[in-house]
Amino acid sequence: MTPASLARRNVRQNLKNFLLYFVAAVFAVFVFNVFTSVFFTAEIQTVAEKNSNVRAAMQVSAVMVALFAAMFIWYSSSVFLKARNKELGLYLLLGLRHREIGWMLFYENMMLGAAAVTLGTVLGSLFAKLFAMLLVRLMGIDAIVGLVISVESVLATVGVFALLFLLVSLRGVRTVYRMELVDLLHAAQKGERQPRASVLAGLLSLVLIGAAYWILMTTSTDKFLANLLYIVPLMIVGTYLFFRSLIVLVLNRARNKRGFLYKGVNLISLSHLLFRIRGNTLMLTTITLLTVMTLTAVGGAYGTYRSTESGVLERMPFTFMYRHVDPVASAQAEELFKPYQADITFQADVDWVQVPYELKPGGPGQSANVISVSTYNELVQVVGRMEPVNLRGGETLLLQPLHLKRGASTGAQALLPNAAPLQVIAESSERLWNEFSTWTTFVVQDELYAQFEAVAQTAMKRTARVVQMTDSLHRLTLSEQLQAVMPQMAWLDSQPQKYEEAYQTNGMMIFIGGFIGSLFLLATGSILYFKQLMDAQEDRPRYAVLQKIGMNRREVRMAVQKQLGLLFALPVLVALVHSSIVLTRFGEMAKQPLLGYGTIVMFVYVLVYAGFYRMTVRSFTGVMER
Repeated sequence: MTPASLARRNVRQNLKNFLLYFVAAVFAVFVFNVFTSVFFTAEIQTVAEKNSNVRAAMQVSAVMVALFAAMFIWYSSSVFLKARNKELGLYLLLGLRHREIGWMLFYENMMLGAAAVTLGTVLGSLFAKLFAMLLVRLMGIDAIVGLVISVESVLATVGVFALLFLLVSLRGVRTVYRMELVDLLHAAQKGERQPRASVLAGLLSLVLIGAAYWILMTTSTDKFLANLLYIVPLMIVGTYLFFRSLIVLVLNRARNKRGFLYKGVNLISLSHLLFRIRGNTLMLTTITLLTVMTLTAVGGAYGTYRSTESGVLERMPFTFMYRHVDPVASAQAEELFKPYQADITFQADVDWVQVPYELKPGGPGQSANVISVSTYNELVQVVGRMEPVNLRGGETLLLQPLHLKRGASTGAQALLPNAAPLQVIAESSERLWNEFSTWTTFVVQDELYAQFEAVAQTAMKRTARVVQMTDSLHRLTLSEQLQAVMPQMAWLDSQPQKYEEAYQTNGMMIFIGGFIGSLFLLATGSILYFKQLMDAQEDRPRYAVLQKIGMNRREVRMAVQKQLGLLFALPVLVALVHSSIVLTRFGEMAKQPLLGYGTIVMFVYVLVYAGFYRMTVRSFTGVMER
């Protein structure tokens, strides 16, 4: 019998064991093909040319799907290979050479890979139009999507995954050549030692996770990306030590309580779990972090999409805002507004001065806006999110839209040129005007502002027109007309244009988040499933002994449920806590209720994960009862 015929027979006879791995591989191919097919549709290409965020999101998501699919298939194939150690040892015992066994595994992987690529590509091509229509709907594009069959997408899918399965197959051949007969036949008998738990490491895990939470919740927006260099490693190491030491300490403490230990099948499930925790620590940490990424990305994308309108209104309080830098362009803009006079609820020219500044304590800043209190009070009446203020001599109100440490500068001294030190009596992160002028702003008395304006150089003086209109988000036609006449230095900030771009970008992100989240969920659930089935093969002789001394099937199932229940619940519970903290902070920065929307995503995620748990219990119990 040739290696190729052996491979065909193995796939046919063990189809059930390969099924979940095959389905996951097909799904990965399907998602990649759908992404690339949708990206190459004419409607999405038109949007991508205008919106760089959409184009970048599609490109990055396709790379992410390919990379994650590669990691998942690589891991899954290694688990399958390890689970078949005894089978491969028997082949060596029967006289097959390493080369023949290696080629047999190569043919197996290539056959499964070819079938997965073919089926995934066909399904992706068939359903691409449906998902393109869904994406167009999510992005608010008024277009009819035609037939979506992309040659470029098919070639990209086949090329990427053919290379991936080829590498996996060659890795299998290399692994076989390094195997020894004795190791293969007795791999399952090596067992695992009970891990030693350190109280110090357990406490350190809580300290590291707590430190990550504290930095995350207290860091300001302008320093957030820099502080991620501390937050992410702290959370990774803390989570690893949590599973490696703290959970072991808790399990040991539970085992020392005789009333709990000898109740039902706790002795069996707890003992098995303790001896398995060492081998599962890295897996639990990986699943937890992947789940955090999934819940945060999908929950954040869903929350941002549902909050698109409020998000744009928060960042862009006025319908239009532009600087007066060209008299001709400003006159043309006035002509464009004339037919809409009945729809304009407010318009005014706003003056401010740019100056260097320093806060004590706080340090120097690059540049800040200075506006008069009368201008501030006039604008807040329109914006409606802040209260008018009365300033006395030597007082200032500080506006920092990109700084979320509320109250951090209250009471500080503001040092501005050509003025006595000012006392910061309050600060706010609310936006007074549109995005292009989100710098630090000091509100001062009118008399003091007049002094700043009198001595300021012309280059430091700014004047902009703000316009507020009814039905402001849907003034896209007027926005395009203004864009055509305004020079770039006018810094036209258009609320309807930002709304269209945000709606398209957020629609793309929820589309991507849903697909990648589904892929991550399937992959993490499959990783747990594969690992526990491999452990089931090793635990089978132990459960057989227990059944011989009186343990019935109901007790076996109960022990399996408790053992697997904790393994499935631990990463999900830790991930839910991590994700809730992250979404809370992201919601504060975006000023959107992201945690509320994220809770919906978490609920769905837990339900699907529960399905994986039930399936794993059924398969694990089936192995025990054979």
